[in-house]
Amino acid sequence: MVLDFAERYARPSREDLFALVLAKDFDAVLLTGDASLRDAAENKGVRVHGVIWLLDLIVGHGIINKRDRATSLKLMLRCGSRLPCDEVRARLDEVNLDQSI
Repeated sequence: MVLDFAERYARPSREDLFALVLAKDFDAVLLTGDASLRDAAENKGVRVHGVIWLLDLIVGHGIINKRDRATSLKLMLRCGSRLPCDEVRARLDEVNLDQSI
């Protein structure tokens, strides 16, 4: 199935397509920040989310608090992650954390 997906979706890597196939086969959520993989997943009916969704879920379950989430997002940005600025700012606003991102 990976080879079939590779013929249709040129941008995601083979490794990414393996993750997509597994998510589809196991009816699992695919966690990615890669736009081309996200598009392929949505096209195949696979539920797909990013790291902000995951952090929100962890906060919702009380595993970390909102300040820890905001700090984590800032650290990810400092390390070169490309995250949606508006969504990051909204979470920084919730805890009045410096928004210089």
